[in-house]
Amino acid sequence: MLKTVRVFLATLVLTAFVVFFLDFARILPDWFAELTAIQAVPALLAVNGSVLAALLVLTLVLGRVYCSVLCPLGVLQDGIGRLYRLLAKKKPRFRFAPARTGLRWSMAALATAAPLAGLTVLLSLLDPYSIFGRVATHLFRPVYVAGNNVLETLLARFDLYLVYHVNNSPFSLTALAVALAGLVLVGLFACRHGRNYCNTLCPVGTVLGIIGGRPLFGIRIDMEHCSRCGKCEARCKGFCIDSRNGLVDFTRCVACMNCLEACDTGALRFSLGQTQVRKKAREGEGGASVNSSRRAFLLGSLAALPGLLPGITLAGNGSGNGSGNGAGKAVGRVQPVLPPGAGSLEHFMGRCTACHACMGKCPSRVLKPALLEYGPGGFLQPLMDYSDGFCSYDCTICTQICPSGALRPLSLPEKHHAQIGRVVFVEELCIVRTQGTHCGACAEHCPTQAVTMVPYSKGVTIPALTPEICVGCGGCEFICPVRPNRAIFVEGLAKQAVRETIQEEKREKPRIDSFGF
Repeated sequence: MLKTVRVFLATLVLTAFVVFFLDFARILPDWFAELTAIQAVPALLAVNGSVLAALLVLTLVLGRVYCSVLCPLGVLQDGIGRLYRLLAKKKPRFRFAPARTGLRWSMAALATAAPLAGLTVLLSLLDPYSIFGRVATHLFRPVYVAGNNVLETLLARFDLYLVYHVNNSPFSLTALAVALAGLVLVGLFACRHGRNYCNTLCPVGTVLGIIGGRPLFGIRIDMEHCSRCGKCEARCKGFCIDSRNGLVDFTRCVACMNCLEACDTGALRFSLGQTQVRKKAREGEGGASVNSSRRAFLLGSLAALPGLLPGITLAGNGSGNGSGNGAGKAVGRVQPVLPPGAGSLEHFMGRCTACHACMGKCPSRVLKPALLEYGPGGFLQPLMDYSDGFCSYDCTICTQICPSGALRPLSLPEKHHAQIGRVVFVEELCIVRTQGTHCGACAEHCPTQAVTMVPYSKGVTIPALTPEICVGCGGCEFICPVRPNRAIFVEGLAKQAVRETIQEEKREKPRIDSFGF
């Protein structure tokens, strides 16, 4: 019964996360985005006290049930492992093995120290939610969108327009490769080595294992009824059941309940009771017990971490995505444009784990993964790229779904006054000057009139700028016809600001005659 309940809840959670990342049409209600807030690393970075407290209590009472029910990557691993068991001719059998304590602590320490050193990329490559987010965005979503477009083409032949064509964007070969590598890595672990990824490389698994090393409820082995057949040990994908000695290493047990299903004698129960402690484990061999001082140190460190986040030192200064504009002139964007709500480069880089949920949800396809624009510490974090679109003046989606606090939620009035960049004009490249022709596309696409047209020569007009009222939406840069480098572009800000406003003159309502002019 417990195994059935666990599988049902885990399937429900995985399905919800997959649907959330695939929902390009925004059919789901807005509150659905709250799913992402229950993930451990984003909740810690966002200093979400209620979620962290709930996860702490859950782990102390039930052990690492988070890993088998609430973590989408963990549930995905279980699904891959289950599929492999069904298809493989030789079913994998697991055996108890001592915990790789040194490796586990090293990876956890690396993931914890990385953001403090400005290398959040190391945390993002190990965080299970971020790995799943990239897999869903760059692997699952393109397949889903391609299927939608094929269906749209087929239905259009019969004059049925029930679905619409969707551009498969954003596309990044680097992000695709990283997502594929992450899926292959966890998939191989799941097929041949069970939950070894969660128990060796995953920092969340290590921390939860330390906190829940002696859960109130857990797998208990009644040695009086145990036949020592080893079936429970063979089904334990955490390698944490020592059937010979009747011991369970709760620092690695993810409460999957597979062992309960395998036991024929009823010797295993998930119940309240004293945790079995192995003497050698106290000495560090098995990792079954958790030293109280170590747990206290960990909890203290986690409590202090949010206070250290504002003082993060960046590994890169974010300068130079730097394509040169013009004939031999090094004129171009120096500072990358941060997404709305980022606040500052320091804040954004210290909290973004590159889960790419914002990229998949952006209706304008303006968010793309960074390479070295932010420096090595900001690898794969989203930046504004106006080559395929521009930021909608009335859209705040990315700020509403960020679970880590890297993007502060913005209301629509706040978005209208948030300045994420300032417009820059390179007159030498403008076709008004080079070809003596009319244009004005940039001014037509500016929602704040930061770009207007003024007389130039021979009856044509040329752009004039008021950067103080620019919001940095990139409408002017996107629509500019000059290639390969735009004559007008948005320069990013290391610290976002509130744009100035211009008091409009009061005008009398014009009288319109019957003809309408």
